[in-house]
Amino acid sequence: MPSFITFSLPTQVPSVSSDPSPQLDDHQSLACGGRESNSPVVGRPTLGKRLAQSIESNWYGSAWGNLWLLPLWALYVPINYLNQRLQTRLGQKRQSLVKPPIIVVGNITVGGTGKTPFITGLAHRLQAAGYRVGIVSRGYGGQSKQYPLLVNANTPVCESGDEPALLAQRGFLVCVDPDRYQAVQKLAHQVDVIISDDGLQHRKMPRDLELVVVDGERLFGNGWQLPIGPCREAIATISKDAVICRNGQNFFVRPGRLYNLHSQQELPVSALNERAVVAVSGIGNPSRFHNTLKSLGADVQARDFADHHHFTEADLALDNQQDWLVMTEKDAVKCRNISHEHCWVLTVEAEVDQALNQQLQMKLASIGCPTT
Repeated sequence: MPSFITFSLPTQVPSVSSDPSPQLDDHQSLACGGRESNSPVVGRPTLGKRLAQSIESNWYGSAWGNLWLLPLWALYVPINYLNQRLQTRLGQKRQSLVKPPIIVVGNITVGGTGKTPFITGLAHRLQAAGYRVGIVSRGYGGQSKQYPLLVNANTPVCESGDEPALLAQRGFLVCVDPDRYQAVQKLAHQVDVIISDDGLQHRKMPRDLELVVVDGERLFGNGWQLPIGPCREAIATISKDAVICRNGQNFFVRPGRLYNLHSQQELPVSALNERAVVAVSGIGNPSRFHNTLKSLGADVQARDFADHHHFTEADLALDNQQDWLVMTEKDAVKCRNISHEHCWVLTVEAEVDQALNQQLQMKLASIGCPTT
């Protein structure tokens, strides 16, 4: 059997050129339509939503169905390439200006890959080795009047975005800025090492190590760049020195805690066995969340929204008051003020196998951050 090293989680509770995720303000809602027709919130998808679903389906199937998007692809690819070249030169010039080593954890595809639990585990690993860790983020889904924004547990999620809010609530020093380099400068004199939450394509930010997180099931889809495929940039642009972290192959996201968002009551995850649950999610790859619940024996009804969705009370409504409504930690930070007694949160933790653990040890040591 392979040996695993556990990244323990704490028990407390695009622009076209780089980052294609949408920016939302605190009044916007990007509901994509539930995957189950019996969702009480989402009705029949509009033509636009069905088209978007078809395009995404082809991302992870045959590219032939998306070839009608070839004119847009022909615009995106050269513009993105030139922009990345310019950003890379700027980032290289800035490399000597930042003292703490910078670790970029990101992906080259659109959608969820398990990046957030991996970042959390990596940050705790570095903290356990005695390093002061700072995390920088673009702050998807948030909009602040002032940047750089230092995020704490009391920062409104509509300003910070959901992932930075989650990381801050776990006790990390987090700074948000659409220009991540500005966030890096804000933290540079306060920490020993900086982790960038995403940012592989934000090349005007210098970096010492790249960790590329990949969905081990979907990989790079059909391999094409946007909009024909899911890739933000060509696969060939991945640095030969980057560490490839494959969710489901050399690292694994496991269930952690189960607690009630309204009362904070905690139960063993075995309480989900044979339990009818409505799985509410506004994450990049909700199928992984569904499968985790099913692996625990839950009878799952899916209610999916777009990544970084801003939830309303109607989104959390239940027809059957005997059901549980279960969500991820990332979504829970946006639902605390609108939760009810049937809202439960399933946390996760990341585990890396022995081979990836050894690779990370060597790479971290090479940038001046040895860990045991």
